[in-house]
Amino acid sequence: MLQALIAFVTVLSGYLFITKWHESRYIIRRQDSQGVYFYAAAAGITLLVVSVFLVSLMEDHLLWATKTLSFWVKAHLPLSENESSIAVSYWIIVLGMVFTICIPASYILNFLQGIMTMQEQDWVLLVGNGIKGRRLNPAYYLKEIYGYSSSRPLYRAITHMNADFELILFRGMDQAKPICFTLKNGKVYVGRLMGSVDPVDSRDMLRILPLMSGFRDPVTHKVTFTTFYKKLYDRIPITQSIQHLDEANFELVFGFLDVQSAHLFNTKVYDEFQKDGPVESNQINLDLDSDKP
Repeated sequence: MLQALIAFVTVLSGYLFITKWHESRYIIRRQDSQGVYFYAAAAGITLLVVSVFLVSLMEDHLLWATKTLSFWVKAHLPLSENESSIAVSYWIIVLGMVFTICIPASYILNFLQGIMTMQEQDWVLLVGNGIKGRRLNPAYYLKEIYGYSSSRPLYRAITHMNADFELILFRGMDQAKPICFTLKNGKVYVGRLMGSVDPVDSRDMLRILPLMSGFRDPVTHKVTFTTFYKKLYDRIPITQSIQHLDEANFELVFGFLDVQSAHLFNTKVYDEFQKDGPVESNQINLDLDSDKP
């Protein structure tokens, strides 16, 4: 019984840990069941070793708990002849420690990852926004720092999995840049990706806030933009008839399999390539590369 209990709690705690720690959670979701099991087992064994060390440090303080628990174990659990109630009590305490620390440990590592990821300008922006907003609650700063914890692990996971499409989506989100999507029917959308980039997602649909749309010529493959949504977004606050709308009303989705190509979009680069092209390219007079949609 004891061996089965140790194995079950160790693997379960390891699984909870790897599904919460950003460094591993992006990797395991595209592993088969055996791969996930070995990741969970490795993490669980590590947590078990740490728990044994912590319990050994507090052994004198836990002696009363071990003796009290041993009486309950002897009275209620079906022990085999070679199992001691004291030994079972000790391992119950160790496994309780394993199960208790698995999730907090993952969040602590995520938080440390966020601190290591933040650059000097990120700290300046965080402190500046805090002072400007008169935010005195430390929870605000902890939450903002934690928000940086998934960026680098996500990039490493996408690179490790050679997920080229997710890499383009990640760069668009990370750099706050619009992405140009060309669909198989020739329709072209330039927009900002809404939602997170996560290889955990099956990615059957994409949701964007469109900034421009048009079509790609089937012969020359040049793009002609016909609709400029950003001009409409700028008019919403000042036009009474459409003040009831917001940008979310214009979000659209299309299928992952409908995308023929995708790349980051920069209006200056586009205009440079289109200097000798049709006059429509000169209509692009939008600051799509700013942080504000």
